[in-house]
Amino acid sequence: MYRVRDINTNTIGSLLRGTAGTAAAAHPVGAEVTDMGRGNLLPAQYQNTVVYNTFLANGSETVFVASNLELAYDDSTTVQEAVEVYVGGILTRTGYTITGDAPVTVQFVTAPPSGVEVTILVRQGLSSWYEPGVNTPSNGQPLQITETAPARFLRGL
Repeated sequence: MYRVRDINTNTIGSLLRGTAGTAAAAHPVGAEVTDMGRGNLLPAQYQNTVVYNTFLANGSETVFVASNLELAYDDSTTVQEAVEVYVGGILTRTGYTITGDAPVTVQFVTAPPSGVEVTILVRQGLSSWYEPGVNTPSNGQPLQITETAPARFLRGL
């Protein structure tokens, strides 16, 4: 696990051991120990999904329309925070404006160089961890007593 990633120098830092920075510790014989390693991640079908469109820049085009990304939010700041734009595989936070949300449309100030890949994506959470309610994503029951497959996985069942 790392806490600092510097894509300019291609380095990572603040490497940590354990979970969220907790150091490994000695445990007495018979103590209950939980393995929080990568092998125990929640299965992919229950994690957030990434929806994206990828384009190959031609050096003159400045507008890219992600036809399969629809974000009909009332608050434009939510759209700004939800959309990620990558140019040549590097997350870009400036030099463009999001001009549409259904579909998501990105307009660059300067066209990305010819042959460079442009990716527009949105990370979407899943509500399927919970039992659905009537016209709601959850029936109001906490995961500790919910019987969906992801909730049972999280409880170690």
